[in-house]
Amino acid sequence: MRRQADVAARAEGYGVEGVSLDGNDVFAVYAAVEAAVDKARKGKGPTLIEAKTYRLGDHSMRANLPEYRSDDEVEEWVQRDP
Repeated sequence: MRRQADVAARAEGYGVEGVSLDGNDVFAVYAAVEAAVDKARKGKGPTLIEAKTYRLGDHSMRANLPEYRSDDEVEEWVQRDP
């Protein structure tokens, strides 16, 4: 089974435009949403926007789970967080 790198690429199979972007780039997100809203308001259909980002919080609130990321990795992403 081939793995799809971008969820947005699956939109084509539904006849929908798909856009994949850096979810930490507020300007790119704004531009993509602005374009999608404009397109939709003109009656030209929906847009699937895939904003890729990094989850800073843990998967679970359970305190007994082992650490799975280094502090350096998390700090690197904290610095990129808009």
